[in-house]
Amino acid sequence: MRIEVCTDWDEDSFQLVYREAEHSFMAVPKPSGGITSVLVNDLQLEVDDRGTVLYAWGLFPRAEKCNPTTLRPPNAKRLRLRFVHEEDWTPGVSTRLNKQPWNVFAN
Repeated sequence: MRIEVCTDWDEDSFQLVYREAEHSFMAVPKPSGGITSVLVNDLQLEVDDRGTVLYAWGLFPRAEKCNPTTLRPPNAKRLRLRFVHEEDWTPGVSTRLNKQPWNVFAN
């Protein structure tokens, strides 16, 4: 699987919410168009039929156990990720991106 950065950006009307009690992310209201997801650790990145990431959702238990850092992210533009998959996406069947857990950092 290959990852592309796309310049197209739709003004989506939802908020990404983290529910501490559930250790999970969700989009409110839930956007339409997603057919499956790509897993990074346990976090799901919902994608459409072209592999464009629509939003993040699902279990993220490491949020409270992130590695501390003093680094600050640089200023950024709004861009969108697209996963290019050699095969057609199977609706409802997630594809795992990483085999080993990735470290998570927060400041």
